[in-house]
Amino acid sequence: MAEAVIAADRLPIKCPVCLDTFTKPRTLPCLHTFCTPCLSAHIINVGLTSNFASFVCPVCRTSVRPPRPYCTRDQWAEQFPVNHVIVTLLDETFFKEPQNDSMCAIHADCRINLLCEDHDQVCCSMCVATSHRKCEHVEEIANVLSRTDLDQEQEMLMRYIGNQRHYVTDHEAKCALIESRLDIESDRVKEVIAREKEELIAHLDALEMASCGVIDNACREVTDIVEIEKQFATTGREICDKAAKTLERDGKSTNSLAEFVKLHEVKKKLYGHFSQLPRQEITENRSLSLVSTPD
Repeated sequence: MAEAVIAADRLPIKCPVCLDTFTKPRTLPCLHTFCTPCLSAHIINVGLTSNFASFVCPVCRTSVRPPRPYCTRDQWAEQFPVNHVIVTLLDETFFKEPQNDSMCAIHADCRINLLCEDHDQVCCSMCVATSHRKCEHVEEIANVLSRTDLDQEQEMLMRYIGNQRHYVTDHEAKCALIESRLDIESDRVKEVIAREKEELIAHLDALEMASCGVIDNACREVTDIVEIEKQFATTGREICDKAAKTLERDGKSTNSLAEFVKLHEVKKKLYGHFSQLPRQEITENRSLSLVSTPD
């Protein structure tokens, strides 16, 4: 006999709490069904504000008393009967859901299907239930995809990468120039000090100590700034290269959700680093003005 295949979105297999496919469905006396983890989390949350041996249904708000209320609240959900009708519907003999390899890194059994715009983070339904309950802008990625042009989004990111590569290259060149000029000027000043020391030994003994200390401090300040800017530029180049390789290697995926997640993560890393712009200007005047010949 041929296998019957029914579209998943036409079956009552979505939990009204997490909006995802049921996991161990349990039915309350009011006939509303929930995932066991979702029901357990609801019962525990109710317990934070109530000491009664009952809870309300998340859908119809009917008061529900578990068969054995003397057990701990984290065991109440397990006391309600399994909905075998839904379990049967979940069997692959009756339907097949589209494959989705975008699984949550925190909840390994949950798919990434939501976007929290408040935190600019893609997440699964359990993430929303535990960490984003108070967020005001949480939306299904499917809805976001309906108004998102992934090709345009990728093209925009590639342009951004190109612009930041040019910036990084210019930044590195300026850092190298400052280092070179700094070494030359530092050596020149020390030579002047040495010549004056030969002429006025007594006077220059004290002057050398003070002057070299000022010069070395100035050099350290500029060197510290340059090292910070070099690290920023190096990290920026690595982020750009990694982002470009990810986009070029994978190309356009037929899985819109996975593609959206990939682009979102690339964009987040890029914007997270280069949002530190504008940086303080790197010019040779900044360093050379700190190193001058002592009087």
